[in-house]
Amino acid sequence: MFSIAVCDDDGLDLSLILQCVESWIKQHKDIDWKITQFLQADDLIDTINKGKHFDLYLLDIMMPETNGIELGRAIRKKYYDTPIIYITSYPEFALDAYGIHALRYITKPINSKELWSALDFAYIFYCNRPISTILIKGIDSITSVIIDDIMYIENNVRNTVYTLNNNKQIISVRRNGSFEEALGPLLKVPYFIQTHKSFFINLKYVSALHSNTITMDDNKKIPISRKHLSTVRAKYLNFITKRGQLV
Repeated sequence: MFSIAVCDDDGLDLSLILQCVESWIKQHKDIDWKITQFLQADDLIDTINKGKHFDLYLLDIMMPETNGIELGRAIRKKYYDTPIIYITSYPEFALDAYGIHALRYITKPINSKELWSALDFAYIFYCNRPISTILIKGIDSITSVIIDDIMYIENNVRNTVYTLNNNKQIISVRRNGSFEEALGPLLKVPYFIQTHKSFFINLKYVSALHSNTITMDDNKKIPISRKHLSTVRAKYLNFITKRGQLV
C-alpha cells in the first residue's frame, strides 16, 4: 500500500492538497493507497515515533511550534531516503529543504500539474525501492516483517531474536547455520550493520554512538566489538551525514 502523510496547519490548504492528490490517484486506479492528514507537525512526529512509516510526506513549511524543515529533519532521523515534497508559500526555504534531500519544492498556490509530476516521481521511487519485507520463521509461525521496522537482531545460542520498532520481539529458531546465514537479505541492506558477533542493528534507530556501545531508540545498549569498531564508526558517520543531521 502506498501510504501518504500530508501535514499543513492551514485547513483550506490541506483540503486543496488532498483534492489534488486524490485527483492524481483517480488517474492511477491500480494503486492501493492511503492518505493520512495532520494539522500539526508534532502530531506527525508522534505518529512516526510510535513506529508508523509512510511512503511519502507532503509538508508545509511555516507551522506553529515545529516548522516543516524541523519536521523533515525528524523524519530523516528515522527514514533517510523516504521522499519528502514541500508545498509552501515561502520560496526562501528551498535550500534548507534540499539540504535534507527533499524530492521537490512546490510553491503555493498549488499547481496541480506540478504536484502530479512530483507524485509520479515519488511513486516511481516507491515501485523501485529495494526489498521491503522479509519472512521470519518463528517457533510455530512464519511472520512477514517490514525491514524498516526492525531495530536490531540478537544472536543467541540457537535462536535469532528480532526486536521491532514497536518493541515486539520475534524469536526465530535456528537449527543449523551461522548468524550471518540467518540474516539472509538483510546483509545487503546498506543501513544494517554488524556491531558484534551477536548483534546486527538498523542505523535508523541509533540514538547515540559511544566508545564501545551504541544506544538504540528503545535505550538498549548494544556492544561494539574491537573487530567492528572502525567500520561501525565510519558507516554511522556516513549514514547521519547522508541523512542531513550534520550541518
